[in-house]
Amino acid sequence: MLDKILWVYKITWKTSPFLLTYGTETVIPVEIECSSYRVLHFSSENNDKKLMANLIKSEAFRHRVIELAKLRSNLEQDQDEMHARGP
Repeated sequence: MLDKILWVYKITWKTSPFLLTYGTETVIPVEIECSSYRVLHFSSENNDKKLMANLIKSEAFRHRVIELAKLRSNLEQDQDEMHARGP
């Protein structure tokens, strides 16, 4: 029984399901130095432009959220005052 357990341990140690199915280990693109489309077409200048555009959009969105929060706070204060006065 111990022989079978050791044999199973020996063949399954560091064995992937891919290896058991296809008889070969997987090779990820980094190992064969195959770049992705995104890496091949990367442009630092274009990336900087897009980052700046996203930053500007983020800032505009942040200002809009702050404005809406102030409006909501004012609305809640007005409603509280109306309820405090009663009908």
